[in-house]
Amino acid sequence: MSSGLTLVRLALLELWTSFRLLAALAALGASGCVALLAIGLQPSTPLGPTIASAAPIAGWYATALAIATAVTAALVANAVAAERTRGFSGWLVSRTAPRSSLAVAWFAAGGLLVIGGGALSALIAWLALTAGPDTRPSDLPAFMAATAACLAAGLAAVAVAVAVGATVPPLPAFVATGIAVAAWLVGAALLSPDAAPGGGFAALAAFHATTRPVATGLESAGATLGIAAAALVGALASFGRVDL
Repeated sequence: MSSGLTLVRLALLELWTSFRLLAALAALGASGCVALLAIGLQPSTPLGPTIASAAPIAGWYATALAIATAVTAALVANAVAAERTRGFSGWLVSRTAPRSSLAVAWFAAGGLLVIGGGALSALIAWLALTAGPDTRPSDLPAFMAATAACLAAGLAAVAVAVAVGATVPPLPAFVATGIAVAAWLVGAALLSPDAAPGGGFAALAAFHATTRPVATGLESAGATLGIAAAALVGALASFGRVDL
């Protein structure tokens, strides 16, 4: 247990010292600020600025959060690949650290980053949404369920990032992961129902208008966590085969 926590700390330290952690937190935090910006850009009237409804604000926020999720996953993939190519991962394995523990540690570090940054982003966005005329405190459970589905998508994206980073060089890992995650989220939003894996962002954009918002968000979160588990298994397999 202690060795596993040590590997997680080392992964977080690498993200911190390389400024990838700050970049990911900035991207996730900025996604929440998009909701505030959407309010600030509303046209003014002689009586003062108009207050935006929840629909466009939530839509802009969901889009920004999806972009930030893809960026975060790309940064994690880049970090995993960089540690592997410079030999640090191989050194850890030579010091009796299991390969599977390395994959799990990177997933845990990326997961903490996604959940922490995503929670901060959601708090900022909720404060912005409550300034609108059609967002009530009773909408909070629906918003939280949709946000949980988005965070589950973030965990799946991190698992994909670990798998990609274990097999390709740093720059291709960054590009490939960013494109793959973005394509998945866009496809899920356009072609799949809100409760499908990755459909949390579409559910978030319409959390105030969905018939069963809490159930839809939780269904999407559960299905997406299944994808995350499958991707993590792929990451474990990648670390087991790759030359560290």
